[in-house]
Amino acid sequence: MTLFVATSLLFLLLTGAAGGLLAFHFFAATGANSHETVFGLHVLFGLCGWFTLLIIGFSYKMAPMFSLAHGFSLRPARYVYALYISGIAVAFASLFLRSHAWLAAGAALLMSGFVVFAWHIRAILQKRMKKTLDRPFRFSLSAIVIGLVLHVAAFVAIVVGSGRLLGIIVYLFIVGWILFSIVGYLFKIVPFLWWTHRYSEKVGQQNVPTLKQMMNERAVTVQCRLWLIALALAAVALAVASVPLFAITQVLLAGLSVAFAGTILTVFRK
Repeated sequence: MTLFVATSLLFLLLTGAAGGLLAFHFFAATGANSHETVFGLHVLFGLCGWFTLLIIGFSYKMAPMFSLAHGFSLRPARYVYALYISGIAVAFASLFLRSHAWLAAGAALLMSGFVVFAWHIRAILQKRMKKTLDRPFRFSLSAIVIGLVLHVAAFVAIVVGSGRLLGIIVYLFIVGWILFSIVGYLFKIVPFLWWTHRYSEKVGQQNVPTLKQMMNERAVTVQCRLWLIALALAAVALAVASVPLFAITQVLLAGLSVAFAGTILTVFRK
């Protein structure tokens, strides 16, 4: 976990640097020849280097903890790290070499790393002692499935040279993999931290709520399912280029974001 998170922080700095360079190009009206390359770096560092490595690192901590898994090996995580970092490095080089073959190779490495990660999380869950997983955690796991599908789709889009499809995948990557992962984990982490802060020292001295009572799981389930529906509708809207349908999905996602925030804030009233 530490290596993934530490590396993601490095990519956060690189993402900021690439973003700053993009802003400089806009305001100074210079760098037109390198603008596309810098934008590619910003997307690569931000989505794959910063967010994905961070979520993978935390998943290796959260998955065993929330599923009560024991006796599993972390050796495959080394291969996940090596493959994914290699993919970022090759994709990075492809942007300067302007080589489609290198970009496809980088995408293949990124896809391979994520495939191993998804398989490893499944192997960890097979060692769990907890028979029934909590619903918020199950939604975090579904985000991994979405991420896996999108990595495969991105590889295919790059191989066939479909820039439009790749643009759709980037949007779905942000909403379906990154944001949905974060939301799912927040619904588990926030109640746990607040319960520990407020009630851990009162256990055995007075009646305290259980972790499940800290949050309305039914509301969480409805909100997360609606998020998945909105994600599917957004994919359809982008595929058929329907502006009205896409606008509806954005309103729905914005409303769900407010609902997510409200649900999390209710934890602090427990």
